[in-house]
Amino acid sequence: MPRLPRSVVLVLALGVASLSCHFGSVAISPPEGSDRAALVELQRELSSRPSGLVPEEIEAVARAILAECRRLDLSPQLVTAIIEVESSGYNFAMSGAGALGLMQIRPDTGAALAPRLGVPWRGPATLLDPVVNVRMGITYLRDLIDRFGSVERALAAYNWGPTRIAARIGRGQAVPSGYAKRVMAALAGQA
Repeated sequence: MPRLPRSVVLVLALGVASLSCHFGSVAISPPEGSDRAALVELQRELSSRPSGLVPEEIEAVARAILAECRRLDLSPQLVTAIIEVESSGYNFAMSGAGALGLMQIRPDTGAALAPRLGVPWRGPATLLDPVVNVRMGITYLRDLIDRFGSVERALAAYNWGPTRIAARIGRGQAVPSGYAKRVMAALAGQA
C-alpha cells in the first residue's frame, strides 16, 4: 500500500477530528463501582499528555478501552502503556512506516480488522478516530497474544510485525525484547 504524504494525513486528520469519534461509537453502559474508578483513572492517564483530543473524546476512548479489555481479557493499563510507547498519547501520530493514531495501527492491519469489528473502512483516515484505533489495537494485541502465547512475544510482534517474529522463532533466534521492556517500563510508571 502506498504511503500517504504527511500533508495529506494532516488534512485527513483534521477532517476525522471534526467527526468526534463518529466511526467508532460503541454502546457502553455507564460504569458502576470499580468500573467507575477505572474509567476515572484511564481518563486521568489519557489526559496527562497532549493528545489532540477534547475531553469528550478522551472519555469515549477510556470507555472503549475498558469495554474492549473486558471483552478480550486484557489489562487496560497494558493498553495505555502501549499507547504511551507508540504515540506518546497523541491521537494524530504517524510513524515512518505509515502507522497511525494512538496505538499506531498500520492501514493494512486496520483494513483487515475493520470488518471483524463492524467498522466502516474509509481508508487510513479511519485510524485517526481514536475509539476505532484503540478497538483495533486491543483486538490486534489479543490476536498476537493468542498466536504467540505470551505478552512479551506478542509485544515484539506488535512492534516488529508477526511475520518477522514468527520467522525468528522458526529459525530458533531470540525474540527482540527492547520494545516489550519499554512497554513494561511505561506500565510500571503508571503505578
